[in-house]
Amino acid sequence: MQQNNHHNIEDEQLRRLFADFNPPISPASRFMERLERDMQRVEMVKEATLRLQRRNRVAVVLAALAGFVAGVVFMALYPVFSQWMEEVRIAIPVVTAEAGYMIWIVMLALLTIFASLGTYKSCIHLWPMAPHGIG
Repeated sequence: MQQNNHHNIEDEQLRRLFADFNPPISPASRFMERLERDMQRVEMVKEATLRLQRRNRVAVVLAALAGFVAGVVFMALYPVFSQWMEEVRIAIPVVTAEAGYMIWIVMLALLTIFASLGTYKSCIHLWPMAPHGIG
């Protein structure tokens, strides 16, 4: 009996607690308008994400291509650089053939890095992120 009385007291306390709880209920049309607006926002975010992914993929491909082309062009210039380094070694005997080769490698690396990064940054900067597939 005492346990049953305890439940009744708890039930009464819960009823009093929720007696004043009267949340505003918006009409169904407002709910649907808000739902549609939220769904449109989700679609806009999805479209923007797809455009961003496409732009980044193109930028990475172009950057890799630019780095490759820069490396090929720079390697084609190796005979000219080699001849110039030979003149430097004659003028400055401290410079060894290995040092000249290391200078060449560093210049090659820097050129390809700058060509790749410059191309990537240019693509990212110049490719507009306009809506509806324009960008």
